Amino acid sequence: METRKQAKERESGRKRGRARNGEGGLYRRGATWYARWTDADGIVHVRSTGESDEGAARRRLAEFVAPFRAGRRAEVLRQIAERVREAEDDRPPVRVEEVAQAMAADPRARDWSASVRRVAGCRLADWSAWMRRERPRRALLREVTAADAAAYLDALRGRGRSGKTANDYRGLLAQAWDWLAGGAGADNPFRATRRAPRVGVERRPLSREELARLLDAAAARGPDWRRLLLVGLYTGLRLGDAVALDWERVDLAGGWIGLRPHKTARTSGARVRIPIAPALAEELARTPATARRGPVCAEVAAYATTHAAGAQEPLEAIWREAGVQAWAEGESGRRVSVAGFHALRHTYVSLCADAGVPLAVVQSIVGHSAESMTRRYYHAGDAALRSAAAALPDVRAPGSARASTPEKASPASVAGLEGMTVEELRALARAVRAELQARRGP
Repeated sequence: METRKQAKERESGRKRGRARNGEGGLYRRGATWYARWTDADGIVHVRSTGESDEGAARRRLAEFVAPFRAGRRAEVLRQIAERVREAEDDRPPVRVEEVAQAMAADPRARDWSASVRRVAGCRLADWSAWMRRERPRRALLREVTAADAAAYLDALRGRGRSGKTANDYRGLLAQAWDWLAGGAGADNPFRATRRAPRVGVERRPLSREELARLLDAAAARGPDWRRLLLVGLYTGLRLGDAVALDWERVDLAGGWIGLRPHKTARTSGARVRIPIAPALAEELARTPATARRGPVCAEVAAYATTHAAGAQEPLEAIWREAGVQAWAEGESGRRVSVAGFHALRHTYVSLCADAGVPLAVVQSIVGHSAESMTRRYYHAGDAALRSAAAALPDVRAPGSARASTPEKASPASVAGLEGMTVEELRALARAVRAELQARRGP
């Protein structure tokens, strides 16, 4: 049971709390109730209510405190308004329907290629249209909540977008918030959402037969479409970077292509330096030096800038005409690309690795941040597998190890032998016998 002392202390604490909060409190001296409160400047006021009834004294207390509380509220509102004005002067508010234009005009987007800029604009415009339709009261970007962001991403999945595509939208919108509304340290509503699960279907490299059919089908559509496939195959560039590749980035005389891939520019900002393969150099040299201006694949770049899906639809038609199955059904029943244009990147990495190029070198060429990522792109070919088997020693006879253990063959040498004609192999054999005879001496 509460004692009188504890009750008195509790009432005193309640009164002091009210006084500190600006609400005021009552205490009694004799038969009269007194009011006590603190104003916005921290000055304590004590005044008699002239009442002996507690209810009447509380009404008098409210009359005493009302002007001070109103003054304090006005001061707080004034300070809030000043802070809002300062923030708006430093970062003007961006309206939802202006997000796409504001992102395109931001200086940090200058490294984006034309195709990437177009795709980003289409996606931001789609989000703006959804916001106007589903969240009309959210006029400014900074008013968007995490619940709004999650609802839009759910709507994307409901419209059949894959988990990867939904995550791409999420990353772009999070970047738009950081650049235009939040800044460093702000609570980004899009980063507060969960990433969509991705279907684990592994891409594969393309075989030589498939590449030959694809090149023929692309040539039937136009020479620039065939060149686009060769650029993807011999550089490992992603589709957007291959379409946007400009002649200014190509040093045909020096044998190099230097650029900053879009995906790398968003993370590390590093540039890549790609050696031009002889087959690609021969293809590029067909363009006269006086005509080497603008995109390397001018027809494809022009098509991509005027169509919402970019170059994807014609490429899917090329894959169908070549009889190459580019899509597979994932675990969730969604269509997943396994051997589309991006498979050329896997093919490039696999061919380089099979030719004996160290993975660290391949990593620097394709712009991967870690060698583990490059390993995911490497698919060992038959030549590399056969060379691994040929390198195993013969341990059947203890005394015959030297005679039976073949010299270790590199993947590059095995692949080169497979491509030789019978006459070339015979000439190579004669040269090897002559070299061995010279080493043994007369």
